[in-house]
Amino acid sequence: CGSDADISLFGCQEKTGRGVAATVIDGRFDMTLRIRTNWGEQHVYTVFPDFEIREYPDEMPYAGNIVIVYHAITQGWVEAAKCYRDVMAEAGSIKTLKEKIKTNKVVEKSSRSLCVRFRMGVRPLQDKVDDPDTPNTAPINVYMTFSDVRRVADEFARQGIQDAEFCLVGWNLGGHDGAYPQLFPVEEAFGGEDELKKTITYCQQKGYPLSLHDNYFDCYSVAGNYNHDTVQVTHEGGDLLGGIWGAGQARQMCASQAHKHYAETNMSEVKERLNPQGTYYIDVLTVAQLTKCYSSDHPMTREENAKWWKKTLRVAHDTFGSISSEGARDWALPELDRAFSLAGSDGLPEYLDEEIPLVPVVWHGYLLYNTYRGAINKKSGDRLFLKNLAYGGIPLLYFHQIFTRRLTKSEGWDEDLLCSKDPSDLSATVKAIKDIDDIYAKVKGLSTERISNFIRHSETLTETVFENGASLWTNYSNEDQTTPNGDVIAGNAVGII
Repeated sequence: CGSDADISLFGCQEKTGRGVAATVIDGRFDMTLRIRTNWGEQHVYTVFPDFEIREYPDEMPYAGNIVIVYHAITQGWVEAAKCYRDVMAEAGSIKTLKEKIKTNKVVEKSSRSLCVRFRMGVRPLQDKVDDPDTPNTAPINVYMTFSDVRRVADEFARQGIQDAEFCLVGWNLGGHDGAYPQLFPVEEAFGGEDELKKTITYCQQKGYPLSLHDNYFDCYSVAGNYNHDTVQVTHEGGDLLGGIWGAGQARQMCASQAHKHYAETNMSEVKERLNPQGTYYIDVLTVAQLTKCYSSDHPMTREENAKWWKKTLRVAHDTFGSISSEGARDWALPELDRAFSLAGSDGLPEYLDEEIPLVPVVWHGYLLYNTYRGAINKKSGDRLFLKNLAYGGIPLLYFHQIFTRRLTKSEGWDEDLLCSKDPSDLSATVKAIKDIDDIYAKVKGLSTERISNFIRHSETLTETVFENGASLWTNYSNEDQTTPNGDVIAGNAVGII
């Protein structure tokens, strides 16, 4: 967790599987995990937590406790993941998905559904902005209208896709990242509010809950409800700037001010005016680094940052029934139900020689997720598509995912789906999604089961073992392979035994 890690776990193991797992309980919000590779004459490898006790001479040092719980392990990293999971679940009163779906129909539907996102449109992004108070006024590039979303719903139904939930990105004023924290009026370029309400109802009747994308991280001066006093302040006293997006240069809002001034008001209005269905989405929060605010009016520690974002997630969960966000930082549970992705791509840094599904083993059965950003829109049989399933992920589809040349393949922005006006083209696109749905249908019953083990039998054959006794075998080779028990797994496919 801390400022730039997803989980507060570190440790080591011998080849025998014996070792130690350490969970940081207190102090984790001001902690960063560090590694040192092949160091000194002894060629030592080390991993350790680095606590930010104080960053500047004029600020008070961290006054809280630092508590680390150590566990002796004998069965390697999977045991370490489960030790961490048990400690965090108890400390955070984190319910399993099996418990959640007993009383939550929105989460229950989400637990067996593909997530399909639609980027409606965005202004062409500027490469440079000299003044954050100068808005981007370029015309919106309209990728889809609300009526186009209904066309997709029709095609989904025609091809027999039953379990999917839709999310509209950029439905709000100005399109994607167009005027936050202002949401209304609904962007007329895509059809306006009446068309959006019609689409929400239409998709729900087809069996596809339709929800919306929101943001309480960025703010833009073009917004009618913009308040500069809500902006997060750096140690030097300036505005904390974000990226350059649809409305121009973003400023980052202080988490406490975003919650107090906008979260409940905005989401209450969305609920009242539009009544979206399905899992609501709030951008960025659960993938962002925790940061301090140095405003004299609303100072904030990293731990307070996490607590305010949790409050915002809780408002969304209570308002709409279920909440998704961009990542899966451990502070976001139990509020978080679904994560856009756990990681970017599957490439390894030079100092790593093997990837292990550590976070999936920790949170599968508590959280719904797509494993990799790079797995979005991957076709059935693609290696990353298969790995996403092997790690417990749910396929994620995204119409008009790539909206700027800045989004590169190396960062996971690879495949795209386009909403063609040609019925035959749309039919072919949805046919590819139906192929994905057919494969996911074989494993969707495992989405609420915790993972009990992960075994790499070879470079091309892995086994994910679930607590209900089922094993998900993944064959990455082109040829059929036989499991140690004699079962045959087809090439480039998964099988449950």
